[in-house]
Amino acid sequence: DVLDKSDLEKFEVIGTGASKREARHVASAKLLAMLFPECDGMAEVKAAAEAVREKYAASKALKQQQKQQSKRAAKFTDVRIRQRRRNFSALPQKYNVSFALPASTDPPLPNFLSERLQ
Repeated sequence: DVLDKSDLEKFEVIGTGASKREARHVASAKLLAMLFPECDGMAEVKAAAEAVREKYAASKALKQQQKQQSKRAAKFTDVRIRQRRRNFSALPQKYNVSFALPASTDPPLPNFLSERLQ
């Protein structure tokens, strides 16, 4: 979902604890609780946050899977194009046909064409 700048809010909390680490953990827990105001208690907040994280991970995995499928399809197409090119390049040897150089058995060109080619 796309957010407008008018939808953005600034969250600010102060965490206190016996150590800097504990204070950060308390502040993080308060911020998490502010993100889910509809939840009552920290257990519900954790469950809601986990559900959001799982939903995000699932959407990310789906995007990755679609990306891999498109790469496989492109690779398959490239392989088929290379096979066609290979088959086409084998034509002159297979059927003794030359597209670039005239053969002695070719009929002569009309005068107006031969004059333009010189």
